[in-house]
Amino acid sequence: MSNTTEQQHDKSSHNKRHVQKSDRAGCFYCEKMFPASKVKDFTKERKGEDTALCPYCRIDSVVCDKDVILTSELLSLMHQEWFTAHAEDPK
Repeated sequence: MSNTTEQQHDKSSHNKRHVQKSDRAGCFYCEKMFPASKVKDFTKERKGEDTALCPYCRIDSVVCDKDVILTSELLSLMHQEWFTAHAEDPK
């Protein structure tokens, strides 16, 4: 797992303000990229900031361009690391 994908995964929760201050966002579940302003729904968290939901698949796997260059390659790599690899590794 690369440092960039791990850091971005950490930023995919408790990220409402972060997303609202960004220009672009993307979902590493469905791998779509979109204007951050399309994110309208957030899941309530017990502690901390709310978490953005993807406007397309409604999964809480949204990252934004605030701290990283958002590319389809990054979303694909994150999808593989956080969904495909974890599904294959039943730990």
